Amino acid sequence: MTMTNAGYISSETAEEFNDKKDHSLTAEENWSELPHLLLWMIMEHLDFVDNLRLAAVCHNWSFAFANCPKKLQSAGDTLPWVMYPRNSERSKLVFISVSKKEKYTIKLPNFFNGTKSIYSKQGWLLLQRRNGLRWFKDSLQRIKAERLPDSVFLYNPFTKTELEMPDIVKPKDPYAGSFSTFDGYPHYVVLLEYNDPTQITLQIAKPGDKAWVKYSYNGQSMPYSGFGGLHVLGVHVYCFSATGGMIIFNMRDQTWTELPDLASRFELSYMGEHEGEVVILQVRNLSSFRFFRLNNAQNAWEELNINEVKNLNWFLGRYTCFSAKSFGMKIYHLYGELEPNDRLFYLNDQSCGVDVIDMMDGNTQNLIPYVLPSTATWVHMA
Repeated sequence: MTMTNAGYISSETAEEFNDKKDHSLTAEENWSELPHLLLWMIMEHLDFVDNLRLAAVCHNWSFAFANCPKKLQSAGDTLPWVMYPRNSERSKLVFISVSKKEKYTIKLPNFFNGTKSIYSKQGWLLLQRRNGLRWFKDSLQRIKAERLPDSVFLYNPFTKTELEMPDIVKPKDPYAGSFSTFDGYPHYVVLLEYNDPTQITLQIAKPGDKAWVKYSYNGQSMPYSGFGGLHVLGVHVYCFSATGGMIIFNMRDQTWTELPDLASRFELSYMGEHEGEVVILQVRNLSSFRFFRLNNAQNAWEELNINEVKNLNWFLGRYTCFSAKSFGMKIYHLYGELEPNDRLFYLNDQSCGVDVIDMMDGNTQNLIPYVLPSTATWVHMA
């Protein structure tokens, strides 16, 4: 018996009913045997985490996921994630999705004590691993120590793809890293040494190169006063200082350009990348905010109005700064990266977590309800 649109009951033969029942059972039994091509078409419209759930349904779907011709290199999430290594198992990384407020654990075999992420972009992590010291005796039989070269490599935790980079011979701390991407893969990798305020040194290489190419600059009018950010866009390397100064290196013609400091001593500046442009957030007393965009043609800063940065959110940490499109105008402040007297404008206490500051009304709320370790950092997995 079936119900018609008018609400009346109509008759249905037992044979017709049984045919529909058998068809339903057949479909239920065969859903796990969907063609891989159809599954791949579905997977292309899901993010990585949802694809992991899909792959866990049955063996056939798991096989389809593992052999998908279009590798899912990113999380499909437009907002940065929080990442930190598990204390008990350093080879496992914990990722927290800000948008979904969910936690995931991914095994990373090459991530152990001495390894840290120094940059991330489009699902790729740029990792630095300190290899310790080599002890030896000099000509006078005195015992001395020499630091072994640091290892640097790129890793995608979603595809488990590793790209080799040259070792850093005679590394000088501190140094920062960044890279550009081409067609979803890391292209130019850049390391910045900034231990000498009168000189900055860049080391540049591509994945698979045997050695770094070094470029130094010591002609700046003002000292490079602390690391503020490093981005690589196209052929340009943007070296931002903690005081708001900018030094730009053109990799094509190997020229340097210096821009004056943006910030006063009452302001702090943070550099982000948005839609292929360099953007700056200035903060004063957690209540006043200004925004700038770099005009590459004129090598000058252009101040942006509120409408131009509407729905642009900022993700700030000790050495990380990302900007991303999202509803409202908010600062996601990861204070688990901070130490006392650090450069970030805001420090609650020694606990770790993420506070969300609304730049429009000044309200602050805690985003993640549990404690994070001090090793937590923002990573760009979109």
